Formats: sequence, C-alpha cells, structure tokens
Amino acid sequence: MPKVREYMTPTPRSVAAESSLHGVQQLMRHHRVRHLPVKKGETLVGIISDRSVKSALGSAGGDGLTAEDIMIPDPFSVAPQTNLDEVVAAMAEEKYGSALIQDDDGKLVGIFTTVDACRALRQVLETFYPDRH
Repeated sequence: MPKVREYMTPTPRSVAAESSLHGVQQLMRHHRVRHLPVKKGETLVGIISDRSVKSALGSAGGDGLTAEDIMIPDPFSVAPQTNLDEVVAAMAEEKYGSALIQDDDGKLVGIFTTVDACRALRQVLETFYPDRH
C-alpha cells in the first residue's frame, strides 16, 4: 500500500494565527490553494479553508477577524508513513477536505488534499488501465 508521503504536497504554505482574513484570502488566491495550516510560531494550531474565509468576510464584522478566529482547531493530521487508504477513508468518512502531514516531532511536512487524492486516483487508474489514454 502506498504511503501518504508519496502523494502529499510537501512543505505547504501556512499562515500565522494573527493573520487578517483579507491577507489569508490574498495568499490563497495567489497560490491557488483552498486550505492553509494555521500556526502560532512553529506550532500547528489549526487549518483554515477558503470557504470559511469567504463566509466570514461576507458576514457583518468579518473585516476584523483573524485566521485564529475562524480556523478549525486540532485539524485531522497523520504521519507521513500512514497508508494512503487509511487517509482517504478517513477523509471520505468525515468529509475532510485535507489531511495535514506531521513528522514524529510534530513538524508540518506536508498536506494531502482532495486534489492530491484525485492525482493519486489518476495514477492508479493509469496503472490498471494503461490502454485507456
């Protein structure tokens, strides 16, 4: 079984907990990402999605909010050596849009998103059905 590290996006961008939502939105647009880990210093404290940013900025009072105000604390995270099938099963069951990948020391080393899952699926399909493309 392949490991999640084989399909994750390594060294993902992250935002500081005190980042303004407008700054977070600009970073997401610039780098074309939908999920950003949130850190306090070097400590991972949450994750923020483009959907939650758009929703917060669209509501009254959203302009004064920070990443920490709307992040999901204690995000789903796994070790790089976790089997890929375990990660995608948990993501599907819980409807997670991403999994953060942390090493044994708790350092963020990657992110695995639904887009990465689609890329993995494509590779598997091309392997099992090579005549189809």
